[in-house]
Amino acid sequence: MDELDFEDELMDLDTNESAYMPPQRPSLGSRSDSGIRGSLSPLEQQLSMLSADPAAPVGYARASSTPTPTTVVPPRDPPLPRQASLPRSASPQYPPTALSVQQILEAAAQNQENVYQQARERFGSSSSSSATSSDPLASSASSLASSASSFTAAASTFVAGLISPQELRERELDEQFLRRKALIKEMTALRQQQIVERVGYPIDTSTVIVHEYPEVTAEAVEKMIEKLDTVVETSFQEMRQQQPAAAVLWTQLIQELTPLEGAYMAKAADERFEEQMKYSVAKGERETKKCIEQHLNAILVSRVPQRNGLNMGKAVHHSLGQLLQEFRSIFLVCYENFVAQHQAHQITGVLPLVAADVNQCASILVQLLLFKYPFLTQYKQFVQRCVFFVLFEQLQPTLHGIYVTAFRVEDSVFNDVAQLKRTNRVKDFGVRRIFRLDGDWGLTREQRDQRDRNELRLLSLRQYDAVIYQINALPGIRSPLVKIESLVQICHSIDATIKAYYAQHEAPPPPDRTSVTAEDLRSILAFLLVSSPATCLHVFSQLAILSSFIPPASSSGEAGFVLATLTSAVRHLIRVQ
Repeated sequence: MDELDFEDELMDLDTNESAYMPPQRPSLGSRSDSGIRGSLSPLEQQLSMLSADPAAPVGYARASSTPTPTTVVPPRDPPLPRQASLPRSASPQYPPTALSVQQILEAAAQNQENVYQQARERFGSSSSSSATSSDPLASSASSLASSASSFTAAASTFVAGLISPQELRERELDEQFLRRKALIKEMTALRQQQIVERVGYPIDTSTVIVHEYPEVTAEAVEKMIEKLDTVVETSFQEMRQQQPAAAVLWTQLIQELTPLEGAYMAKAADERFEEQMKYSVAKGERETKKCIEQHLNAILVSRVPQRNGLNMGKAVHHSLGQLLQEFRSIFLVCYENFVAQHQAHQITGVLPLVAADVNQCASILVQLLLFKYPFLTQYKQFVQRCVFFVLFEQLQPTLHGIYVTAFRVEDSVFNDVAQLKRTNRVKDFGVRRIFRLDGDWGLTREQRDQRDRNELRLLSLRQYDAVIYQINALPGIRSPLVKIESLVQICHSIDATIKAYYAQHEAPPPPDRTSVTAEDLRSILAFLLVSSPATCLHVFSQLAILSSFIPPASSSGEAGFVLATLTSAVRHLIRVQ
């Protein structure tokens, strides 16, 4: 038979190879049908069109040298494009349209609004516990909302003009800088107007004669003490009964304050501080306070770290440090030249405003730090101590200069009185015999009369030498909170010195006889204060600073008792004949 059977037909591979084997993948130049072309990428489609075009350069298409077997393929429906199923990174990049950019920016604005909403909820939950501490930060939530709205407006500008994100960020920073500059100028003018309303306009001080106290009489002493009490009392009243316009003056500085830092150095400092706090808590309270103090000094002062006179890094441009510098600039403009342009009574009248400004700024910084770092709530008093330390360092010498100028007459009188009474006997200050530590206790009257008065004084000074050294170091401390802590330590050192002296005595007195009362402490402090020449230079001005800036929480505790005892010792010393 001429026809092949089924088995022979299957074995005839030479003629049926193309029908039973899978079709060979054609080369790039042979893709001409629309079905195959629809499944290619745009780049491959362009290359295939160039290879099919006879006028195309030779380098764009390299046809295969071997002929491709011709097969009859049944017609198929063209496959759907696979671009939608590809990942986003593999999809072709087309020029953005206004609609796609609008959608992206709306999503970004919504995300930013969610971040600010979480910050507002967090602030609301943290400030509900204390009603008194929420006032300075009440405008923070509204400022965050205004920042979100400004971001949405900037997004619309971005869509309309199709500017780059970098240009948008630079434009936003420039506008924010101009707004902050205008705000600082407005706040400075407002505070200067309040100062003029309080004390009047500047007066030519070249023709003013300062009337000093002709004699240190009882009436003069009472006037000096009355002036100190008036300044302290009016400073407290200024904090409690401020007008609404003055109360919200410094809270305007926290407008547009973002909850997250924008500078990369500030972000890195915050992240490192959080990590350090996790491990320092386990090491002890001393290590934790050291970590807190170092971080607050770094973000508030913004100094370049140095070692051996060389820069070892970059300054941390933190938002809280910028806020402190803005307050410092306003404070210096208002009060730097105030001393040279006003009389003594005008300078005394402005002291309550100075105390109110510094206390309000410190309160705002403390609350912002507790809001930014919630884990510092249990260290609130130490955070307040660090803030006052940095604040008084930044406001020098203007802040101390105002108080020293206001009390220069009283300080001069007290220094003269202390110099005259420096040779008095210890008993002239009202110190009891058991606390003189000169070996006079336990002796008979005849033995005591035979001893030299200068020798007894020197023996007392020798025993209290360490305490006198601490008192002489007080003028070098600028922060009022640190100075009050030193005063508390001085009082403890007095008690420890008395107990250590009689512990080595052959016949020590009973313990109840060596207990120091408030009246005994006043007399001992008066004697030791006279024996400390460095501290006697500005006693009244230092008392005014300590009394004006002591926190209300500390005024009713041990610090308040020590400060009241020191003030009483100064009054007692002036009245000593």
